[in-house]
Amino acid sequence: LELRLQDAKSLPRTMDDANAQLAFRAMMENTNDFIYFKDRNHVFTAASQTLVSLCDPAEHWSDLLGRTDYDVFPEAYADVYYRLEKQVFAGSAVAHEIQQIVTKDGQEGWVDNRKYPVFDASRTLVGLFGVARDITDRVKAEQALKDSESRFHSLYRALNEGVALHRLVRDASGQPVDYTLVDVNPAYETITGLAHDDVVGQAASVVYG
Repeated sequence: LELRLQDAKSLPRTMDDANAQLAFRAMMENTNDFIYFKDRNHVFTAASQTLVSLCDPAEHWSDLLGRTDYDVFPEAYADVYYRLEKQVFAGSAVAHEIQQIVTKDGQEGWVDNRKYPVFDASRTLVGLFGVARDITDRVKAEQALKDSESRFHSLYRALNEGVALHRLVRDASGQPVDYTLVDVNPAYETITGLAHDDVVGQAASVVYG
């Protein structure tokens, strides 16, 4: 049998408005992201259950309704969130920032926080919604990499042996043709008499003849 796609607009609705509200509630109670809606006065009108882990006092997302960030976050954090929201109400299509968070049990982390305007049918700005995604693992991995690189460079510069780092250069067919010096340590300069700035970026065939 040949299957044909139907125009979605011609399909009958199988979910009424009440069930749509249930679907919205299910999403807000099960998402892993921190999602929230606010009115023009920065007051919560809806929130995901995940947000409760950051807010005190709050046990259920409905506890946040009618409150502002200043009611449930330390003032320093509320100031940061308020500043970002003012960008949305000033006309920004999106306000975006990587922000630090602290859970109610004291665990520190980071989120990618984005806030967007909400308009009514007449295109009047009536509020905003935000999605903050936990990126703690990514930030920690990036910091661990930076720390590792810092330790390597400290050791590299402290070595008594001369060390030169090279990058392989290939021709158009992919065959290796030379090396380019990308860095040398202080001991290399002392031993060879060649200055860092004179050799870095040069082809090894030129530097070494």
